[in-house]
Amino acid sequence: MNLYKRFSEFPSNEGRIVLTAGNFDGVHMGHRALLEHTVQRARQLAAKAVFVTFDPHPVQLFKPGSFTPLQTLRERVDAMARLEPYAIGVVEFNRDLADTPAREFFTHFLLKKLDLAGVVLGWNSTFGKGREGTAEKISEFGKEMGFEVDIFPAYMWEGKPVSSTRIRNAIADGDCRAAAAMLGHPYVLRGHVVKGFQRGRKLGFPTANLSRQSCIVPANGVYGGYCIVDGQRHLAAISVGTNPTFGNLEQSVEAFILDFDKEIYGETIEIEFAMHVRSGKKFANVDELIAEMTRDVQRIRESLD
Repeated sequence: MNLYKRFSEFPSNEGRIVLTAGNFDGVHMGHRALLEHTVQRARQLAAKAVFVTFDPHPVQLFKPGSFTPLQTLRERVDAMARLEPYAIGVVEFNRDLADTPAREFFTHFLLKKLDLAGVVLGWNSTFGKGREGTAEKISEFGKEMGFEVDIFPAYMWEGKPVSSTRIRNAIADGDCRAAAAMLGHPYVLRGHVVKGFQRGRKLGFPTANLSRQSCIVPANGVYGGYCIVDGQRHLAAISVGTNPTFGNLEQSVEAFILDFDKEIYGETIEIEFAMHVRSGKKFANVDELIAEMTRDVQRIRESLD
């Protein structure tokens, strides 16, 4: 698979292309269905499938600090690559691109470089200045400029379209079931293990503290899930929050990996959020905290082991 980081890198001699473009934050079930359709359509037209995504997300450009992604760019590209396109283009989203009219976007950035056999768009896709390039408008361009356009319908879950916004809201609410259903897998945070206050070790629950996250973090509370270390999946009790019993102010994500005693400081791990156990709370003393943590672990074992 080829990876291009700007339109100018796209080779002009790659043959016929079927292209889809979007932010693809989270590469959720709806995204995957659309991307898989793009690959299938390319085969039907004897062409090559190309996925284009944008970085940063448009909201990050227009409203800095108001958007937290579901995945890092690397995770997004890896997820897209697993669907085996011919190429992925990661295009910088900047003011110049945002101010480019939809027609110019297709004629200057795409048709000038690529032999477009087809374009696959989501039902709510928009391109160009003022979001004027709706799916219907792009369909008109296709008839005029000689490429086919497929408008892919919404992927539904519980009667509503699956979207990155719905998934972010579910994660922010601690709703692991809804997030996993729409993503197609449990929500995952990745990072390296850093040293914390090491209170868990003293309490009999040593935890792996995850490095600071750039992606959305679930609501404060205790979760059951899994920790992937060196490719091995281990049952884990996961705490998200500020440890109010000890008066901490900074949010942390830490996992007590069950039946595990390996030293993993500095290693990269993945934490999967499978179930919400309870909300975070402040305990009157350490003994109450230990008793509740023991019950948390037992519940997780019974539910997930």
